[in-house]
Amino acid sequence: MTVLNQVDYFDPIIQKIYQEPDESVLMECGRLIHAAVISRRFQTMLLSNPIQSIEDGFCGEKFTFSRQEKQQIKLIF
Repeated sequence: MTVLNQVDYFDPIIQKIYQEPDESVLMECGRLIHAAVISRRFQTMLLSNPIQSIEDGFCGEKFTFSRQEKQQIKLIF
C-alpha cells in the first residue's frame, strides 16, 4: 500500500500519527463510489438495489464489505 492510500490521523497532544482503524472500509467505499462514477449502469443498479450490486461486484472485482456494513450502506441509498 502506498503512502497516498493510507488514511491516518495526527494526535497533536502526543505528537504521534495513528492509522485509521476503519481504513479498509474507507478504501472499499472509495472503490464502490469510483465504480458508480465510472459506470452509469452500475450506479443505477447501486441506487435501486445496493446490497445486490455490492455482492455482484463491478467488472469482475468484488467488494469486501461485511453483512453489517452492507446494511449500513443500504440505509444511505
